[in-house]
Amino acid sequence: METAHFSIPASDPLATILESLTEGVMTVDPDFRITAFNRAAEKLSNVQRGEAFKHDCASVMRTSVCESNCPLRETIRTGEPVVGRQAYMFNADGKRVPVSLSTALLQDRDGTVIGGVETVRDLSLEE
Repeated sequence: METAHFSIPASDPLATILESLTEGVMTVDPDFRITAFNRAAEKLSNVQRGEAFKHDCASVMRTSVCESNCPLRETIRTGEPVVGRQAYMFNADGKRVPVSLSTALLQDRDGTVIGGVETVRDLSLEE
């Protein structure tokens, strides 16, 4: 099944805001397939947007908590956000990058869970 990509028209101020952030932002559907991926997420993961949309988030973001303590899975399961969970991300070049992960639930107007959003902050300068 093809994943629907979350698309904000370039003229929408929200698109400008998401693209101007230094933190990586990605959204996923309930099956954890990537539906949105900003420029900072591309830079951190070293994975191009077009490639990211073809995969689930764990295979693109490749953090040390994806398999065992995934903050997005926790948020979608409990409905509670995760703020500032520290982990390591292994980018497409194999470089280990310390990151801080925060998540929130995505719901439609009726309150139905449609996925989650994760922000990824590079902590390498702070370390």
